[in-house]
Amino acid sequence: MGTVASGALFACAAVLFLAGSAYARSSSTLERAALDWDGVRTSSNEARRARDELLLSPSEIADYREAGTWHDLFDTSGIAGQAPVLVWMLALIAVGLIGLPYVWVAGAGLPDRGFAFARPVGLLLVAWLSWWLASAEVLAFSRETLAIVAGGLGLGGIAIVLTCRREMLAWVRGSARLLAVEEAVFWILFAAFLAVRWANPDLWHPWLGGEKPMDLAYLNAVVKSDEFPPYDPWFAGGYINYYYFGFVLVGALVKATAIAPHVAYNLAVPTLAALLGAAVFGACLALQARTGGALRARTVVPAGLASLFVVVIGNLGEVEVLLERARGPIRDDWWFWTASRAITPGPGEPGPITEFPAFTYLFADLHAHAIALPYAATALGLALAYIGAPTAERRIARVVRFLILAIVVGALWVVNTWDLPTYAALATVAILLGAWAVRRRVAPALVRASLLAVALPVMAYLAFFPFHDHYRSTFHGFEIWRGGRTSLGDYLTVHGFFLFLIASALVADLALARDLGAAARALRLLLRSRKPRKVLELHRALVHPSIAYVALIACVVVGALAAFALALVGEFVAAVIIALLALTVVLLPRRERTSAPVVDQRLWQMTLVLVGCGLLITLSVEYVVVEGIDIGRSNTVFKSYLQVWVVWGIAAAVGARVAYEALTHAGRRLRIAWQSAFALLLASTLLYPILATGARIDNRFDTSVGPTLDGTAFMRKAVHRDKDRVLTLAHDLGAIRWMLDNVEGSPVVAELNTSPTLYGWGNRFAMFTGNPAIVGWDFHQRQQRGIAMPGAIEERIADVQRAYRTRDPDRAYRILRRYDAEYLVVGELERAYFPRGQDKWATRVGILWDLVYRNEGVEIYRLKTQPGAGP
Repeated sequence: MGTVASGALFACAAVLFLAGSAYARSSSTLERAALDWDGVRTSSNEARRARDELLLSPSEIADYREAGTWHDLFDTSGIAGQAPVLVWMLALIAVGLIGLPYVWVAGAGLPDRGFAFARPVGLLLVAWLSWWLASAEVLAFSRETLAIVAGGLGLGGIAIVLTCRREMLAWVRGSARLLAVEEAVFWILFAAFLAVRWANPDLWHPWLGGEKPMDLAYLNAVVKSDEFPPYDPWFAGGYINYYYFGFVLVGALVKATAIAPHVAYNLAVPTLAALLGAAVFGACLALQARTGGALRARTVVPAGLASLFVVVIGNLGEVEVLLERARGPIRDDWWFWTASRAITPGPGEPGPITEFPAFTYLFADLHAHAIALPYAATALGLALAYIGAPTAERRIARVVRFLILAIVVGALWVVNTWDLPTYAALATVAILLGAWAVRRRVAPALVRASLLAVALPVMAYLAFFPFHDHYRSTFHGFEIWRGGRTSLGDYLTVHGFFLFLIASALVADLALARDLGAAARALRLLLRSRKPRKVLELHRALVHPSIAYVALIACVVVGALAAFALALVGEFVAAVIIALLALTVVLLPRRERTSAPVVDQRLWQMTLVLVGCGLLITLSVEYVVVEGIDIGRSNTVFKSYLQVWVVWGIAAAVGARVAYEALTHAGRRLRIAWQSAFALLLASTLLYPILATGARIDNRFDTSVGPTLDGTAFMRKAVHRDKDRVLTLAHDLGAIRWMLDNVEGSPVVAELNTSPTLYGWGNRFAMFTGNPAIVGWDFHQRQQRGIAMPGAIEERIADVQRAYRTRDPDRAYRILRRYDAEYLVVGELERAYFPRGQDKWATRVGILWDLVYRNEGVEIYRLKTQPGAGP
């Protein structure tokens, strides 16, 4: 295995070396296509200035405009158009097979050898290598490149299988039932969420459609781009300054399958939910069992519960909606929306977002956090492989594991940067716990682990260097939050179910564990004793405390006093968190016992680390907020609580097993009380998928359109009212289809921007075609690129609206050509906003522009490069 795996890694390294060399050359000039070093006219200073302004150079713009002809990329009459689900499922099977040999090598310390992570890792490796080649201009981001990369990785995987065929065959035979269960988890979740998208595939809605227009526009732009960074479809002439790599992951599947993006979008959402569920299953399994893939109910049932907890259930907020409905009529959208805004904000403050994965994939915005969630669970699962890794493991297996983990952590960096600190820290702790689990030569193992922990973020950064080289972050640090606090009731509404299981497990561990550290044993004795004064006297006489022991006892005392003081001043959430955190910390040290294998102890310690991590995160958002890029603390709570949901969902599933087993030693009344509370709370969380799913499905323009996966289908019958006018969206649908079928490349298309209306129907052509608009949504563009070009977004919006408002065709022409607009849309929306400015277009046909398409409600003009010139 060593020789073959080394060869595969060498091939990977060679690709990166060649790509990096080409990237280093090309990024210094911005003359990306020519590679004629003597003919370069753009200086490095000019190139850097363009990059600082997040703009493409003229030669780059020309390259992007020529690429991405929609009807060349997607054939709706072929098998991808007629049977998209089948083609997509085959692609998912293929990426799983590609990733399996590599995670099998890396996952020697996992009970399923990493099988649960094969699919996300396989997709990541294919997309990542293809992205690198395109970023370095070695090969275009094309279907052919994806095939070459997939073929190369597949050949490396085949070589691993052939070299290790006996060991792998024995593994398959011994783990067949477990692998079947994990596959079932994936496909059941995929089918369930696919059914929801099939029932409501609409990709826009005027009130509760979310931000799908931006997501689909960016996905289209990534798929249509041959190089990276991709052009910005909402800022003509610029590139996307956003953590866009998630769209590369989805775009790789879209481009490889040739499924139209407005259909593939509705396949991607259930795929991500299923990937998350399978990865969570694998991570929870890894927290409970060492290598050996036999199917054991004691570990598999909690793993299944973890998938249920993380992906399917909601918080307790649905109970409040149900009670509100009992008091009288409520809005239909409350069933799926209210639980995601469970924290009551302070006066005048925006409400914190309390989103959870079931809402994420039901609401179905293809946002960064939705794409990152499966990779967060994958990073955690792969990190756990360090704890159970065989001591006699081959070096090549350790190298493969580290490289894959670094790539996954690096992917989190460029998919959803908020996740990076949490999961990089958890991976570091797992690496150190794995070294600590070594019975012999612990010190050298800890030194090596420390070096790996330091190298991990460095490798994660380098793995995505082209992204970091272009990206300009708007993050400026943190600031103290001086607004309202979360009430204890709201906190428990969001986290109460998980905390019930976690607290039960902590109490059970303190009461019954035989391998507790000295401080925890002393605390247990004190709590059990009816004469605490005598216990303290014996403690002083018999115990000779170490520094660590004193520190832990101090932690308990200070934690108890702090919790009490915080409760007195009304900071009840902080009081609960501090109390649980002190208990978690005192339970962390364990003493080695022959009846408690070291690896099992380290896995339980890692579970406690997950608990502590969630406690620290939920405490921090009460007092600290991300500076400059948040609205109140909405996004800080949102992104942080999602991380807590994943780590606590997994920890709570393990905690349910620990508490359940502990109850066998408890009295009947206590056992029945706990089981009843568990059943009641679980039933309450299951109200969300039961009640919210139907309401979300019904949240459509017109349910008579019927089930489909076509995200444009709503336009067939949808009627939208704006500016006191009725807009028939079927007219826009016809024009969009014409543009997809007839327009070459990715030219700039001028269309109305509806600012200050943020989520309006403007930019619909950029959304569905990916062709760049002059400017997209105001707030989002200012958030992503306002740091580089202050005032530019507002200026462009004013120009677009001025071009449509003015009655002077020559002035409109000058404005539109300033942004290199090639096509111009005049539809019912434009007439509704600026009715008196739309007569001018017909007066200059053949002089300033040509009419190239017309239906009952929409006209499309093609601007001439020079007035009076040919097209």
